[in-house]
Amino acid sequence: MKEHIAQQGSSRWSSGSELLSGLSVLEITSGVAGAYCSSILASLGCKVTRISTTTAIDTDGEAMRVTNDFVHRRKVEIGPEEALATARGVDIVVMDTSPSLAALRHQVLVPGALKEGAIPLIYSFASVQEDARRSGSALTSEAAAAISISVGERAGAPLMLPCNFSEYQAGISGVSAVLAALLGRASSGLLPVEVSVRDVVARSAGTLAQNFVPYGRPWRRDGRRPPQSGGVYPCGLFPCKDGYVAIYCRGTKEWKGLVSAMGEPEWSREPRFEDPRRIAMEHADDADVHLLPWLNQLTRQQVTDLAREYDFPASEVRYVDEVFADEQFRYRGSFEAFQVATLGRSILMPSVPWRVTAMNKGDAHAR
Repeated sequence: MKEHIAQQGSSRWSSGSELLSGLSVLEITSGVAGAYCSSILASLGCKVTRISTTTAIDTDGEAMRVTNDFVHRRKVEIGPEEALATARGVDIVVMDTSPSLAALRHQVLVPGALKEGAIPLIYSFASVQEDARRSGSALTSEAAAAISISVGERAGAPLMLPCNFSEYQAGISGVSAVLAALLGRASSGLLPVEVSVRDVVARSAGTLAQNFVPYGRPWRRDGRRPPQSGGVYPCGLFPCKDGYVAIYCRGTKEWKGLVSAMGEPEWSREPRFEDPRRIAMEHADDADVHLLPWLNQLTRQQVTDLAREYDFPASEVRYVDEVFADEQFRYRGSFEAFQVATLGRSILMPSVPWRVTAMNKGDAHAR
């Protein structure tokens, strides 16, 4: 990999599509995490062969077919009967703990089944508590990681993260683990690298928890805003005339700026609305009664303009077509045209989540 980086020799950004050329990957998965991981490895130049299985994608219809094509692009499919012969010649094996693939997994993870120095990467899910022998899923992993307790309406049931989000995050973590293993491998022992979806999600949950646990704030579901507005009101997504805006005040100065933008209405001078920290703990719903009607009269752009003028943090929540048109995303090539066979046309999809810049001295920086 270092040699490929050194050979780039250009100051222009690159996708890194030759960084891992010459390496081969066998994918034995039924989930999005492993499928996305090996897809990213393919974009780095690996030759990826996958066992033909149905991938569990959290959507249906046309969206499911497009997603399936997307995560399996640049791959060669083979049948299960060819798996063992293929495994003997690959550098990396990406697999998960799906019960349906247990037989193949057990045959591959024995001495002599893989070439010397091969890296087995295994995605694991939190098992169902009542039966530790049963493999879990993104649902059980998110529950075990404590993220579910904070997603959903206050009086409603806990929700999953949408669209296999946790598995995509785990997919990227798996790529990082493979790159680290490639840079550091020096022995021929069969040392599987395990990526726990639960642990990947728990890392995010732990970051969020720092806003609550050390301060004694309850961490619970609170709909479109974090519990107690994360300590200072307002904080969250709020509806306006043409969509939603994100408002994220973190101090008294910012709250006063927002009140000034609203014309310093009489209700804002009530003692209960003077301190945004007290509002967050005790009176957020009461403050919403005044804030929401004001926002409903304004467009996203008007709120953003007022935020600049009165110095409070707010930003428009963009629609998908607006994200595609964003100047920064276009400059960085964050999206690329992807030909979807089932649609007979191309659509914009995320490109690789980095850009590689080769420096004159042979160095490279991933961004």
